[in-house]
Amino acid sequence: MASDTATAGVADQVEARSSGAWTVVAGQELRDLWLSGKGLAMMLAYTVLLSISTYLIATNQELNFLEQREAVSLTLKIAVAVGGLLVVLVAADAVSGERERGTLESLLLTPVSRRSILLGKGVAAFSLWVGAFVFAVPYIWWIGRDVGTFGKAVVGGLVVGTLLHSP
Repeated sequence: MASDTATAGVADQVEARSSGAWTVVAGQELRDLWLSGKGLAMMLAYTVLLSISTYLIATNQELNFLEQREAVSLTLKIAVAVGGLLVVLVAADAVSGERERGTLESLLLTPVSRRSILLGKGVAAFSLWVGAFVFAVPYIWWIGRDVGTFGKAVVGGLVVGTLLHSP
């Protein structure tokens, strides 16, 4: 019984030390993602995709049958879907990359809970959604500038995208 209490006390101390550990993991993952250029390259590809789709929505004769409100909705759907795809790709790569590099085992041996490790990696991946949404705002404005749906579209897209992509 005394050993159970001692084990619980040690577990509580480790959890107390690792309660802020997710911030350390998130900071490291954010540096790896954005300073290495991988996040910027993904944002560049994302903006090229948004540029092409916005151009096609605005100029293509087959798509001109869409009302401008529907064009705003279509652009927003593309932004949320591709932003979500980026988040999923980066989150999966963050965990599988540790295994491929052979550092997963040593990371799991640290006095940090698995939940903290995954939360930190998830927060870093979520930063891609924030970046993707910031880059999508000018496209949404350009498509919906004449119909007054910009504010509703941005708020709705931010809420829906954040709920879908949060860690």
